[in-house]
Amino acid sequence: MFNDNEPPVSLFSFQDIITSLTGIMIFFLLLLSLYIMELTQKNQEGSPLYKELAQIKEQNRVLKTQISEITSDIKNYRKRIQSAQKKDESTLMAERFRFENLIRTLKARKNDLNGKITKGKEELSRSEKENAKLKRQRQELVKEQKKCAELAQEAEQQKEKISKIRNEIKKRKKEIQVTVDSSIDKIPVLIECSIDRISIVNTRNKVRRVIQRQSPVTSDLIANAIECLRVFPPSQYYYVLMVKPSAADYITFFQRSLFEAFKSSDIGIEPILEHEGVANE
Repeated sequence: MFNDNEPPVSLFSFQDIITSLTGIMIFFLLLLSLYIMELTQKNQEGSPLYKELAQIKEQNRVLKTQISEITSDIKNYRKRIQSAQKKDESTLMAERFRFENLIRTLKARKNDLNGKITKGKEELSRSEKENAKLKRQRQELVKEQKKCAELAQEAEQQKEKISKIRNEIKKRKKEIQVTVDSSIDKIPVLIECSIDRISIVNTRNKVRRVIQRQSPVTSDLIANAIECLRVFPPSQYYYVLMVKPSAADYITFFQRSLFEAFKSSDIGIEPILEHEGVANE
């Protein structure tokens, strides 16, 4: 105890020092705890056990989600079961009948669709066959077109050749002077025949009429010539066929046709060369 005459001793400074030291020690303890926790966490993250624990946690989370979904589905199924249990037998029979009708309708539609598919396959097969046939016909048509082009080219060449021959014949053409026998009381009609034309010359007025071949058929050329000769009746005229070598193939038919058309035997034949012709004067 202190006497009254002694000065009092204050312990506040000592208390402050103790408090400060305590605070510093607590602060160091906190820092050390944080360091130890961080070091422990790093060691745990680097260890296989920590990774396995993390996977287990993720699996638990996924399982909890799935369990939640399954629980929700179970609740829905329970509600549906309860709803179905509440329905009476007549309602179930009506639904069964409706489902049976729906099944029959679907089966009929399925059969119809199968028939359409089969028919479509048959039409497709037929179309493919027609397409192949058309392709073959197109190929044959192309070949025929090529042949026609070749024939047309050959015909043009033949025309050019015939034109050259005609020009040569015209250059060396020789006119034949025909003398009329005065003892014959009929007028001669000179019919100059070549492969593609027949010229009819009236010796009285020196008028020439040329019938040109219009088609490959020889009978058409002869028929046109006979029609032109009808202005010369056989009672007043007689016919002289001036035959060139190119007309030798049809002259017999021409002579017979003249005889049948005019019923006259006054038909003479006089051969001439290809470059010869009857004079107009």
